[in-house]
Amino acid sequence: EKAEQVAKTTFFTGKSRVAQGQPEFSSKKFSYYCSLYKDELIAQINAGTAKTVFTTYILIVDKWIIPLLGDEEITTIDDDAIFEFEKKRQEKMGRVPAKGTINQHNVVIRAILSLAARKKAISRRDFPVLTVKDKGKRSKRRPYFTEEELERLLEFLVEWSAAEGKSFITTYKRTVLMYYIDFLINTGIRPGKEVDRLQ
Repeated sequence: EKAEQVAKTTFFTGKSRVAQGQPEFSSKKFSYYCSLYKDELIAQINAGTAKTVFTTYILIVDKWIIPLLGDEEITTIDDDAIFEFEKKRQEKMGRVPAKGTINQHNVVIRAILSLAARKKAISRRDFPVLTVKDKGKRSKRRPYFTEEELERLLEFLVEWSAAEGKSFITTYKRTVLMYYIDFLINTGIRPGKEVDRLQ
């Protein structure tokens, strides 16, 4: 009889939420929607339409989101849940995360919540606040090479690339690396995304 009453209450509550333009309650865990999100990213990677950052997003889901937030019900991801997630993340890291790290995690969590909303599991009006304001530490800019350091580096690369007793492929790779580094130094372009966009 008690089970029947609980079932009726759940049923009518769900119908009431739908009537108010809200989704019915979902019993699925956050990890379920994390998996769906990963599947979408992997599909785009396989199709060749993915952004380069998608691989990083998948790593964030596997290393941080699922272990620290995955067991929560999708309907319980609120400000308190995010607060606990951030506390556990700092404990796991052993330090205060950088603002850039927090922002990336927030992007991923927001995308997963948006997917859940698309699946009618939650309402967008119930999304928790995800911000970097007053959180994390600013990343420190890496120091520049001095002219003397650059000169020593280039001298080393010339000798290193022309070293005798190496196979053709080894010499070729070392020479390409030497020109690559020389190109970076003289243009100021950063390795990674900026170089990858060059045609």
